Amino acid sequence: MHEIDNSLILVVDNSQLFRAMLCDFLQSKGYTVCEASSAKEAIDVFEREQPKMVLLGAVMPEIDGINSLDACRRIREMDLDEYSPILIITSTDDDALISAAFDAGAADYINKPIRWALLEHRIKFKLQEARAAYALLASEERFRQLFDDSPLPYQSMDDHGRIVDVNSAWLEMMGMELPDIMGKSFGDTMPEDQWRKFMHMFPSFIKQGKLTNLQLTVRDKHGDELIVELNGRVAYDIDGDFKQTHCVLQNITKRKAMEDELQRLATTDSLTGLANRRAFFAEADRARLQCLRYGHPYTVMMLDIDHFKAINDTFGHDVGDEVLKLVSAEMQQQIRDVDLLGRLGGEEFAIALPETNLETAIIVAERVRVAVEAFSLQTEQGDVTFTISIGVTPLSDAEESNEQLIKQADELLYQAKHNGRNRIESGAGHTSA
Repeated sequence: MHEIDNSLILVVDNSQLFRAMLCDFLQSKGYTVCEASSAKEAIDVFEREQPKMVLLGAVMPEIDGINSLDACRRIREMDLDEYSPILIITSTDDDALISAAFDAGAADYINKPIRWALLEHRIKFKLQEARAAYALLASEERFRQLFDDSPLPYQSMDDHGRIVDVNSAWLEMMGMELPDIMGKSFGDTMPEDQWRKFMHMFPSFIKQGKLTNLQLTVRDKHGDELIVELNGRVAYDIDGDFKQTHCVLQNITKRKAMEDELQRLATTDSLTGLANRRAFFAEADRARLQCLRYGHPYTVMMLDIDHFKAINDTFGHDVGDEVLKLVSAEMQQQIRDVDLLGRLGGEEFAIALPETNLETAIIVAERVRVAVEAFSLQTEQGDVTFTISIGVTPLSDAEESNEQLIKQADELLYQAKHNGRNRIESGAGHTSA
């Protein structure tokens, strides 16, 4: 089984410059690389070099009738001995293209322009997944050998969920000795709710003979919690009757932390900790549709820090960043937990207020405006004060999207700027300053 460090990665793209950028980045992270400039060439290079991962451009010119999706399918057909994940690189959010790539065998995708930290996490995550997949696709003979000797934790249970066998990797993971667990219930290692979850699945495991990707929280000998993923099968005796289960437990505590970090990187503005543009619109769409479903009001507002360029020019970008963080925190303090606050870019923010009519939204906007106006930031160059302008608009047509509402609120925001800043303009013509 391959190690993640120094894994060979095949980079496929028709742009020599983009390939060079990817290769330089991968080599800086300790990977080795090979290259292909077309989908057709990728097939030949994969067969010759047997890389552990493929980064494949989604749209490249066809050569001899072979495009990126064809290459993806051919690589999957050749990749029989050890799974090498294919990561599609695309410059669009075309759902049909992404779906076709997954159907062709892609494991994941990432958008251009590349977010390098996100790419690094996804590569590590997919290489770790490939290692686990390799172990789970082994033959019965290899499975038995792995049970005895593998560094992966294995256990066997009877039909009541009692432990009848474990390997040394299992004991090491759990910090136990064999007498601590033999003959005892697997549930003794779990919080009660997790044992109920397992026992809910256990009868179907016994009946179907297979258990796949069941995630549970267990406690080691010292009471520390680990997140494990169970994959298992049932062993039968010569008469076809149940004998025992064989399960591999993969400690995915770090993987879950990595998934959380990937989610954070993909959905969070790194400076303020607020939802980024994409995450804001995704969450706001869910809130808007919920309000539409029940006929409840829904309002959005756009907010912009007044004279922010002057703050940057006078006090420097470090102070500007602090202002963005302080304004973000102050706005968050003034809204409800169910309200959605996001940074759309630069000094622009948006708030979606479910279950809120225009009158109430204006009250909230005024509370936010006053709170920000009252705040100041102390610096070596003196105190920095700042204000915000706000545009507020309600959902008045079931066909209106959040994008349309934000555009309307942005126009009202521009009007607030034009009328003197540090004020609110609403769709009903209300102003406050």
